[in-house]
Amino acid sequence: VQERLRQLEAFSAQAIDPAAGPLQQLRQRCRAALEFYAQDPHFSQIFRNEYPAQADGIIQQETQRHYLLLRHDIEQAMDAGEIAREDPEPLAAVLNGVITSLIDLDAMNNRPCDPDRIMAAIERFVLEPVSRRA
Repeated sequence: VQERLRQLEAFSAQAIDPAAGPLQQLRQRCRAALEFYAQDPHFSQIFRNEYPAQADGIIQQETQRHYLLLRHDIEQAMDAGEIAREDPEPLAAVLNGVITSLIDLDAMNNRPCDPDRIMAAIERFVLEPVSRRA
């Protein structure tokens, strides 16, 4: 698990364009995670089935680290005026939860993780509303 999480970190880092704006980098981070999970559904299932608040060790650490990266990206987008200024902590939790729930929905419906469909839902229900309020 630790090795796969390191691979996810490297995959995500490569997906982020340093010249992109903060909101676009947030989108890139989300898409990279979705694409990584889509490539390895078995790992995705193991990782998602561990409840982060009760897990210990590497899964808890990596879940917290991923959440903090999302929060950082959200704060940067707020500082740039791309997302409405509000408490970034619940927004990061909502975004993280939406990603996990939509991956789970694909699994419950016996279909592979579809990053394009999931990103479209994230845009429509999470990112567009908060960016419109900016």
